[in-house]
Amino acid sequence: MISVHPALTLVLVVGLLSPAHRLGAQDVAPASTAARRDAADPGEPVLLLESHLWRNFQPSTGALDSSLTAKLRVRTADRRPLPRGTRVERARVTAGGRSWTVAVRPEDVTLDDGALELIVRGGPAWPVGTQVDVLVVVRDANGRTRRLLTRAQAIRRLD
Repeated sequence: MISVHPALTLVLVVGLLSPAHRLGAQDVAPASTAARRDAADPGEPVLLLESHLWRNFQPSTGALDSSLTAKLRVRTADRRPLPRGTRVERARVTAGGRSWTVAVRPEDVTLDDGALELIVRGGPAWPVGTQVDVLVVVRDANGRTRRLLTRAQAIRRLD
């Protein structure tokens, strides 16, 4: 059974939806969404970061791997295609003074329905429920970078 406890937080004057709940196999709702509009160029599209963080405790025939997994998705707020040449430069998940820096390789990032998607595995075994911040840095074809940040995202449990 999935229990949902929604919380609403503001980030950069744009809404950040942050439901903290247990992740079931059928649960695909984003753990968080943060929007960012750079003041330098108001004509640029608003980018959204959706982050899903979980540890897997499902029974397995192989060795149990319950390390942290993150699914990170960057898209535009209006669901139009991302500007040509946009790529994920780096990602980092932090919990208090601890951090997990994700080595992003271009071949690990996929384009799915007009959004960039990255799934990374092998993170720290932080306890389920730990509140983390997720930072993703993207770069466009002109070399301009944007930092997308979601705060206080709970690590969920997949059973």
